[in-house]
Amino acid sequence: MESAAVEQLARNAEAVFGFSGYAFMWTMAMTGMRPGELYGLTRGYCYPNWPGIDPRADPDEEERYEEDAERYGKGEGLMPAIRVERQVQHVEGELQFLPPQYDSYRTLVVLVFLAEMLDKLLASHESDWVFPAVKGGVWGRSTSTSITGA
Repeated sequence: MESAAVEQLARNAEAVFGFSGYAFMWTMAMTGMRPGELYGLTRGYCYPNWPGIDPRADPDEEERYEEDAERYGKGEGLMPAIRVERQVQHVEGELQFLPPQYDSYRTLVVLVFLAEMLDKLLASHESDWVFPAVKGGVWGRSTSTSITGA
């Protein structure tokens, strides 16, 4: 897809959802993340926070994530990245966190322009969701502010 087409989609989303919509479209286009993965992306798994405040990290298994801290994050010589650790989906009428489709847990290095956009987006709101809906909830359900299993 040409960048001009992505930019037009992003601007259309911005007209409806604000800057969150704009950043959502660029993140989808540049990472290939599925909608449910983007809907469920929270601050802890997104640049500039991940892996510095990795929600996966278990104090008893600290060495398990040392490689992430040496490779990814915000700072000199580190690569900006997003961690795909889950998605949100409707299960029996409730929005729930589930593993990513096909158990496709992964780390996605993002381009500098997208890292800067995500940093700006997170600085612009207080929601735990990276891409908050218009009313502050998760995009998977625009009026909801919580998820089962969160």
